[in-house]
Amino acid sequence: SRGLGDGYKRQLIIGIDTASGEVGKYVGVAATLGPNFSSYYTKVLKVNESEEIRGSVGVLVHGALDSFSRSHKVYPKLIVVYRDGIGVGQKVEVFEPEYKGILKTLEEKSPKTKLIYAIISKKHNIRFFERHNEKMLENPRPGTIISTDIVDRKKHEFLIMSHFVRVGSTSPTKIQIIHGFDAMPQTNFENLTNSMCYGYDNWQGPIRVPAPCKYASVCARMMAKCVKEDSRDELCYSKYYI
Repeated sequence: SRGLGDGYKRQLIIGIDTASGEVGKYVGVAATLGPNFSSYYTKVLKVNESEEIRGSVGVLVHGALDSFSRSHKVYPKLIVVYRDGIGVGQKVEVFEPEYKGILKTLEEKSPKTKLIYAIISKKHNIRFFERHNEKMLENPRPGTIISTDIVDRKKHEFLIMSHFVRVGSTSPTKIQIIHGFDAMPQTNFENLTNSMCYGYDNWQGPIRVPAPCKYASVCARMMAKCVKEDSRDELCYSKYYI
């Protein structure tokens, strides 16, 4: 809950990712349901056209919001969305319809709920090293965050190296907030992001992206490669995919 401050029990953290199947794409959403961020609502929808992804995101977040409401008897004060699956060269404007669809849902269900929408990019050649002594360079320690100098603070972006690599060099994850800059101080958001990288049940230690993104990715890939249809509603509260 670090970075959320008081009232963290009414925060909804959502990860979104996509996977390609033999026919069409699969959009996955994983959303936290409890204050300790260990229980999840997970759902995957199959779409045939890229344009349908935008509408599917709104439908999936709608389901996550309803699940949170049923669990807590109240809607969240803040929703944080991490959108993974960003391709090389994709522009920020591509994701504008997605978060606007979420805002439309909030206007109908919970107008006072604030939204932070951040996109995650892992496809780049950026590397960092930490000088151990005059002759040795090492990977930066897990939890290293870079938010000045080589990144544009005005674009609300930062680089994070939350995971530990034993072989080779650490590849940082780039995160940019494209909506909801004023809902939380960026330093708090950076701390929250790093903390969420420790919540993936299938790995001991931190991973490269926030846990909700990893859950959404794994579930979407399973549906795309094995099941080849929407995930079942009766399984949305089970982490069967890991």
